[in-house]
Amino acid sequence: MNGCGVRIERLFADSEFSSRENVQLCAKKGIKGAIKPQKNATQRAKGCPAWSENVRRFQELGYEGWAKETGYFRKRFSEEHIFGMLITKYGDEVMSRTPEMSAKDILPRLILHNLHFFLYHQALSQKEHV
Repeated sequence: MNGCGVRIERLFADSEFSSRENVQLCAKKGIKGAIKPQKNATQRAKGCPAWSENVRRFQELGYEGWAKETGYFRKRFSEEHIFGMLITKYGDEVMSRTPEMSAKDILPRLILHNLHFFLYHQALSQKEHV
């Protein structure tokens, strides 16, 4: 991704983010996208072949099969839980004006969250061994 030096390998998103442009952008960038199609989605590509494939697989397998194949159900909800914890701790606003500065603003929050999580679980495991 531009600005923060992180390579995104997978993207999980609900149907609010389902669009031909988003699905095609993931494919173009080499990101394995699991973006749930909207209920009324059609397979018409309209210049976005990745969209057609995503909708086709969803319609063939149904939600449960598609979610299992893509890892959507398991990963999406755990990621939403983490975002919820971060928003509760640090708020949902970033005051930076550029994507580069936003990344620099958010990264310390993520590091702090991960450090807190690690130390908490270290303390728990030490209590279990005593």
